[in-house]
Parts: sequence; structure tokens; C-alpha cells
Amino acid sequence: MQAALPLVRSARNATVKASPSRIPHLEYHILRKFSRHRRSGSNHGARQQLRHRNTIAHASPSLPSWPTADFESPFLEHATDALQDDASCETTRGKRVSARSATVDFTANQITQPSSFESAGYVSLGSAPDEISASKLLEEANPERLLTWLTAHASGKAFIKVAENTEFERAFCAIDPEVLVEPFKQAQKHMRESKKINDHELSFERSLVRRLRRFANSIDFILVNRQEAGVPLTLRTCQHALRCAASVGDLRMANHIWDTVMPNNDVEPDLKCYNAYAHARLWNLAHSEIASVSHRNTKRNLELRSKIWRPKNLLGWMVSPEDREPEPNWALRAQVLAMFQDITNKGFVTDEETFTNLMIGLARGGDIAGVDSVLKSVWNIDVNALSNFDEEELESPTYYAESHPLKPSAKLLSAIVHCYTINNSAEKAWTILDYTSRNYALDIPESIWTELFEWTFVLSIHRSSARKKQGQSAGKIPRKEVENLYNTMTDAPHNVKPNAIVLSMRAKNYRQRRVLDKTLDTLRHLEKDMMQHLEQIQLMVDTIKAVARNPRGITDNGIISQKFLDFRRDFQMAYLTAIQQYDVLILESKRIIKENDWAGSGKQQTWQRERLPQVIEELQAYLPSYIEYNTRTGRVALHLSEHRGQALQEGPVRNLLFEATQIWHALESQDLFRLAENLRQLPEELGALQYQRTTRHRPFSKDGT
Repeated sequence: MQAALPLVRSARNATVKASPSRIPHLEYHILRKFSRHRRSGSNHGARQQLRHRNTIAHASPSLPSWPTADFESPFLEHATDALQDDASCETTRGKRVSARSATVDFTANQITQPSSFESAGYVSLGSAPDEISASKLLEEANPERLLTWLTAHASGKAFIKVAENTEFERAFCAIDPEVLVEPFKQAQKHMRESKKINDHELSFERSLVRRLRRFANSIDFILVNRQEAGVPLTLRTCQHALRCAASVGDLRMANHIWDTVMPNNDVEPDLKCYNAYAHARLWNLAHSEIASVSHRNTKRNLELRSKIWRPKNLLGWMVSPEDREPEPNWALRAQVLAMFQDITNKGFVTDEETFTNLMIGLARGGDIAGVDSVLKSVWNIDVNALSNFDEEELESPTYYAESHPLKPSAKLLSAIVHCYTINNSAEKAWTILDYTSRNYALDIPESIWTELFEWTFVLSIHRSSARKKQGQSAGKIPRKEVENLYNTMTDAPHNVKPNAIVLSMRAKNYRQRRVLDKTLDTLRHLEKDMMQHLEQIQLMVDTIKAVARNPRGITDNGIISQKFLDFRRDFQMAYLTAIQQYDVLILESKRIIKENDWAGSGKQQTWQRERLPQVIEELQAYLPSYIEYNTRTGRVALHLSEHRGQALQEGPVRNLLFEATQIWHALESQDLFRLAENLRQLPEELGALQYQRTTRHRPFSKDGT
């Protein structure tokens, strides 16, 4: 095999000419204990509804510099915002469109509207109801506008039933989970659940469950209505439906599409279907309210995963018992290998996603040797040699052209980190990640750095004797490695800006090492980032309040405009980031106060008599109103003069977050027709809630009552 030419960062844009190397066959041992997985494909004849009504359901956004409140609405399109005449707003009742071709332009005037369309919530702000043009919506392909039109408007529902396959595929596949789901998965991954928040003024739906369930139900609604109209589903439609099920981690939905919907519609799966279905299996219940999935492979976890009855947090997948031969087909590793064997037998040209799914499936079953074999066979990355020899002595990784399906991307980097860290090999994960990213000139995304940092912190935690018996001390690394990784990712050439999760774990690491000054410095860094972030949120809040007072221009084609939806997305991401930073400051401030053995707290009582009062004064905006702590001579109870409850009146951060929370509630509506009415009522609601805050929360009197 011809050696591949190495790629370096300095030559990222250089043109390298080399014949691509052939891919060696996967080593046989990764298919050991292989048993063909039989699909339970039951054909009931009649079409059924998608049965996926189960309990399931950070990257920093680019924040534009929005104008202040004194401005003309940035969403006003003068060419399209002219008021309509009363005569032009009269709807023609009783007529239904005859959709004999895919070019029919469905409009609100051609479809008989339900009574809800006549309500105030379905009226455009500042103008009479606009007509909704299907051709314009399909041309712009905005996921949010299309999803609202298909699920909440009569013309969209009619389009589902009568549109030709080409036009329906165009609309359905534009509902992209990468836009509607993935950004919120990253932003809300580490956010505390609503039931754990005792702060009612900043309460909102913090978990992903409701959002993911709502998205899955919308996809279900569209497919069911399409089938009820007697129109068969196509391959492209099933591909996208499986992709949506994989994005929300809903295996029951994916199983129904794979075993029932596709056979009933005579759809043969292709490589994209296999990849999406495998992804749904791998990430089943990953965002569920009943299964906070523990991915780590320890002796105890593997033992529990091999049982039919197992804890809720381990319901995502099963593994084979060590003494079971051959491997049962209900084990995740066997299922992934069976799907890979089907792909090979059907002659599909495999791509990067196929092999990354295979790597994750093998790693979930504890087969780390199989992961090493995939890297060696497909990309010529010799993990064992990399650990024992210098890079100069190794053969370069296989070169693939940009258009080649096996050209590595962030998917491979993410799979490398996940596979090795869940098997307690954080150092190996960093070594392979660094080697792969340098040789293929790949930038490491922030989400991958966060996952690697999180697992490094988890593997550095000291375990008790009982937990050591469960195997939780496997892969134990020194605590100083957390700080080493932090310095590596924040220094050149990576220059990663640490997010709230990274800073939170860094503060925890210093707190466990009893280093007070470094812990406080980390919280100060986080607070500084939050303040800079809140400056952008303040501009956004002012913009939304001004738009609510003068809402002309935020509607287009009868639905909230794409420009305003982009602004809403920026605001939602910014708000989630700020709330996450605020929560981390509150939690870590409490934990600092609870510690009793900081360095310097010996006979001189430096911590209790000097440092603790200073820390309370510095962090009082994030501490509760009542604090108790032990000293050498007794127990101290403090009623803080300024605390979170009192800051409701006079704290600028608190006031801004309160207003942003109310705006979040107003903008969260998925029905873009109702969103306009929510904005109309926003100023009045903000005034009423502000009045309730000032009357409910009052400062302490001198006696502390």
C-alpha cells in the first residue's frame, strides 16, 4: 500500500496530489460472537400511526449588535409591509383548491379556514391577515416557518395531503433538526431541571424533553396525515424521518418507521437510512426525562446493562454478559455489527458516518480493541504504535480527497473522544484526537473540547472504597491533569474560549484540591464573561420591547418573518448561555461557603475569621438570604443585607434576567401565528409582573425580619 502524504496545519490550503490508498479489510476479530440481527418487520397491511409517544422527548452564538430601543424596527420591510385594503382582506369562504399539480400556490384565501384563524392570535400585527403562499415558503425553505405552516395552518395541512411527492419532499426535508433541535441540545445539555430550581422568577422549561417531544410529534403529525390521504411515502421522506428520530433519540419512532412504515410503502433502505437508524439505536433515550444515560463503562454498569431489568438511567441499550456465547442479538454491539453486515452485503459504499457509528457501537459494548481496528483499517491510525513510538516513525494516515466519503470531519473527532473516554482512557483519547486533528488539518469544535474536559474531570475524582469495588476508579488520572488540559485548550494554537461548563468543572477541581484563590479566580472569570454577555442581551431586550410597542414589519407572507426568527434564535441561545452562567455562579458560591477546611483554616482560623467574610461580601449577589456555617467556637447565622430576593428591586443583573425570562416565555411559542399576539401583550404583562415583584419582595428591617 502506498504511504499517504501527511497533512499539516500550515499546508491546509495546499493542493496535494496522491493516489488514494485502498482500505484494508476490517480485522476479523471485531466480528467475533457475531450473530445476524433479525429485524422484527411486521407487515400489518393497513397503515398505522407512528407509535413513538414515549416519555423522551455550547457553542456560543454569534450575537449581532442590535440597536437600542430608540430605533425604527429592523424587521420592517417597507416594500411588503403596506397595509392591505379591507376589500383585499375578505376571504372567499366555501372554496377548496383543486391541487392537480405540484405547482398549485396554496393561499389562505383559497382554503376554508378554521375558526381559530379568525381569532386575534392568527392576525398579523399592525396589518390585516396576509395570504400565505406555498411557493414562497418552499423557495425560502425556512424550517420554522415551514413547520408552522404544515402543522398549524389549514393550507399547510391541505398541502400535506394533495401535494406531489417532489414538492412534499422539498417541504418536509427542509424541516431540519440541525436547526430546530441540535443548537438547543448543546445549550441545555448541562442545565439544571426546572424541578430543582426554587427561583420562581427565573423558572422556565429548562430540560430538552418538551422541545424534543414537540418536534417528534410534529413529524408524526405530518407523516400520519400524508399516509391517511393515501399517498405512499418515498425513500427521501423516510430518510428524513429516520434522521429526525435519531436527532431526538427516539428509538421507538425509528423502529416503527423501519419495521412498519417503510415495508408498507415498499421503500428499500439505502445507506443514509442505515446510518440514521444506527444513530437512533446508539443515542436512544439520551435526552429522556426517565433515563439520564450513564455512558461510562465500569464493572458495575456493564453488569447492570446485561440484565433485562435494570435501572432507569441505564435503559438506553444493553450489553452481552461476559459468559454468553454467542453474543445475543439484543446486545447493542451485535445489532450494530448486524447492520454493518447488511450494508456490506448490499454493496453500499460506506462513508465516515457508517464507521463512526460502528466505532461507538463497539465502544458501548466495551470492545475498545475493535475501535482500534476500525481506525487502523479505515484511516491507517495505529493506536498501539502511536502509544509506543514517535510520530516520525509511523506511517502517515490515509489521505482522502475532499469529496471522498471517508474524508474525516468533526464526526470522527467526536467519535474518538466518546469511544475512549467512556472506556476510561482519557489520556489515549487526547493523544488520538490531537494526532488526527493535526494530520487531517481539522479544527476541534468547542463541543468536543467540552466533552473531553468533562470526562477528564470525571476520571480525576477521588472515589470511596465502596465505589472502587464497583470499578469507578478505573482510568483514574491525577487532578492536576484537569488544569493541564485547560491550559492546552485555551493556549495557542487552539485558543478555545472556555464556556460555563468548563469553568464550572475547573472551579470544582480547585475546590476539591482546596485551592481557594484559584477557585475564586475561576468564578471571577465566569462572572466577567456573564457581564459581557449580558450587554448583548440588554440590546436584544431593548429591541424586542421596542418591537412590541411598534410591531409593524415582523410578519411576512402571513407568518412571522424569517428575519425576526433569526433574531429570536440569537436571543434564545444568548439567554440560555446567560442563565447557565448565572446558575453556575449560584451553585459554586454555595459550595465555597459550605467548605470548612480551606488552606489556612488551622489554629489561626484564617478562613473563618478573615477570608470567609470577604468571600461572602464578594459573592453576596449569588448567595441565599440566610447562611449558616460552623466556627471553632460556635455556629454563625447570617441574614445578608443584600441577597437574591432583595436584588429583585435593585440588582441590574437580576432585573435584566427577569425581563429576559418573560420575553423567553413570549417568544417560546412554536405556533408562529400566536407569537405575534404574545408580542402584542408583552408590554402590559411586563408592567404587571414588575409591579408584583416590587410589592412581594421587600428589604429586611434592622432586626432581620
